[in-house]
Amino acid sequence: MRLLLLLGIVSLISTQSFSQIYEQADSTYWKNDFEIGLAGSESAYTNWSSGGVNTIALNTKIFTDNVYYSKSFNYRIRSTIRLGQTRLEGEDFRKSDDLFRVVNKFKYFLYEEKLSAYGEVIFRTQLFRGFENDNETVISAFMAPGFLTESIGISYDPSSELVAQAGFALRQTFVRIDSLDVLYGFKEDQDIRAEGGFQILLEVNKKLFKNFTYTGEVETFSNLLISLRKTDVIFNNEFRGKINEFMEAVIDYDLIYDSDFSTQVQTRRIIGLGLIFKIF
Repeated sequence: MRLLLLLGIVSLISTQSFSQIYEQADSTYWKNDFEIGLAGSESAYTNWSSGGVNTIALNTKIFTDNVYYSKSFNYRIRSTIRLGQTRLEGEDFRKSDDLFRVVNKFKYFLYEEKLSAYGEVIFRTQLFRGFENDNETVISAFMAPGFLTESIGISYDPSSELVAQAGFALRQTFVRIDSLDVLYGFKEDQDIRAEGGFQILLEVNKKLFKNFTYTGEVETFSNLLISLRKTDVIFNNEFRGKINEFMEAVIDYDLIYDSDFSTQVQTRRIIGLGLIFKIF
């Protein structure tokens, strides 16, 4: 985990340096975004007649987006780290959010910048152990599971607000803790599962009102050897309302369908008010 985080930091420093070196008259340049978001809440009661439990919740999000632009292609590396902790009175802190995701994408323009051939690698896992409601039974950890997806295909970008792509993909799923094999559809002592299939990705970035934006992403993976009903779906939604230069209200609502883990749809909803720092 330390190695991955170190590589991410080196990548950020490198791309920032490249942006200064390669910004030339031929319109090749780097564009870099780096955001840190912090949100928290506290509930405290003393002799409160209606009752209540003292609660502390903390959430943080680190987002980087580095794009190299050229006349005939672009290269993009984007990373997201989310971490959340919640503590009820008399109990230890418990994980409420955890994501580590890195996307590497290369696009070669076929028709202006609207139609492209692309190659993409997506890595996704969590950083820390996750537990069942009893806070004792482990159900996830770093690389348990972890997902690595490589795909090639065609991307259609009609505007800056919409990206649609489809292509052939290979996906590897990792579970490095033997006791979790069955939970994620693995055979006993199996550490990795490789699949071939078809991937579709749709990204929307829309300004709804003056200070209110919506960002949505749908990612699907269909194994060509099994029923399409078992297509894996990840649907991420983020609504952001800007209050001032440093403060935003954020609503995150995510859905995941992964039949290897559960036949039920997994959902996550977080509503928060916090500080947003744009580093560059």
